[in-house]
Amino acid sequence: LYTDAIEWKVFECIKLTEEQTTASSRIFIKITFQELCEQMGLEALHKRLQEETLMEFFSGLFPKENLKNTRFAINFFTSIGLGALTVEMRDFLQNAPKLLLQQQLAAMAQEVGEGDEVE
Repeated sequence: LYTDAIEWKVFECIKLTEEQTTASSRIFIKITFQELCEQMGLEALHKRLQEETLMEFFSGLFPKENLKNTRFAINFFTSIGLGALTVEMRDFLQNAPKLLLQQQLAAMAQEVGEGDEVE
């Protein structure tokens, strides 16, 4: 992967959640990422994971669809010594209550607006 001999989109099929991984699959992910870090360096690996053209392939590894999965992924990468890869998820988690409130307010405003149109 670090030489781009295999495309990074292979990570697209991985969903790093407690429910969708087993101990064996987490060990595989651990070894893969530790090898990538060893070959590329932590900073280069982090930059690669943040590339706009590749981010869609990593959405299962760095989930943001619900807070439980986000916390699980943060804890996983931190426990294998790669917590630096989770900076963006930590920011997301810290801002999540604010984002959820904004989404709820927007949904309520839309419902109110739709109710006005019916009358």
